[in-house]
Amino acid sequence: MKVLDPNGNCFFYAAAMAALDPGLTLVRGRHSKQWPEDTCHFWCEDKDGNVIDPTADQYESGECLDGEPADLMANLDYVIEDPLFKYLDSEEQAQIRQLWREREAQHGR
Repeated sequence: MKVLDPNGNCFFYAAAMAALDPGLTLVRGRHSKQWPEDTCHFWCEDKDGNVIDPTADQYESGECLDGEPADLMANLDYVIEDPLFKYLDSEEQAQIRQLWREREAQHGR
């Protein structure tokens, strides 16, 4: 997955990355260098707790802090509806849409 614009798009890229790789967990917390007006920061963690932050380039340095797992499945609608979704390659879009369809089927929708 290519990150076109990391600034202010941490949720989209981290959630898309977690949707594309079942070995990753979407995490919500804060970044030590985030802007004062930001309420949170999103990244992914692997099963060993290693941080994979697809939008880390928006910060000069620093680290991800106070992370808690976020509910990826409950937020798939936001990923698909995000204007950046159209910039994912067609295979990535198809994989995320399939995950969304599976979620909908589980909830009888």
